[in-house]
Amino acid sequence: MSSSSSNSSISATATAPPLPLVHDTPQKQQQLQQQQQQHDWQCMPDYNSSSSSSSSSSSSSSSICRFAFRSLLFKQRFFRLHERYLHAAKTEALAAAKLQRLQQQLQQQQQELAEAAARAALHSEQIMALKQELSEKRGELVRVASRQQMLQQQFAAIRKEANELQQQLETQKKQ
Repeated sequence: MSSSSSNSSISATATAPPLPLVHDTPQKQQQLQQQQQQHDWQCMPDYNSSSSSSSSSSSSSSSICRFAFRSLLFKQRFFRLHERYLHAAKTEALAAAKLQRLQQQLQQQQQELAEAAARAALHSEQIMALKQELSEKRGELVRVASRQQMLQQQFAAIRKEANELQQQLETQKKQ
């Protein structure tokens, strides 16, 4: 039986006509009782169409049968709901386990990221120190190059002066 048919049976029983009130007339009570029986028979499947006698034993057995049928419908509904609950609980447990796993992965990745950021900061400091050292070496190289150029100019001036003196000496020797 599908859940929609059990729901319609249950909702049909839930909308049964009200029980007669004390101050109703006997005719009204009989009419309401007939409506109740009609409603109950409409909600019940026809198991034995030949036994539609209106005796009191038949009425009480049909009442018991209706009660048993209704309790069976409620049991079926309860077990379906219980199965749905178990399935939802299993799904929730799986989702919780997956969430915990993902949180652990996220925590591990965040830790790795923090370590990588610390290493990057250390490397950045090392790079800045090397750049500073390189800048200082370049400055020193520029100073050494300018000093070398100055010394070469002085050497060239001294050599020129030495050549001039050599020439003067040779000219003096010749004279």
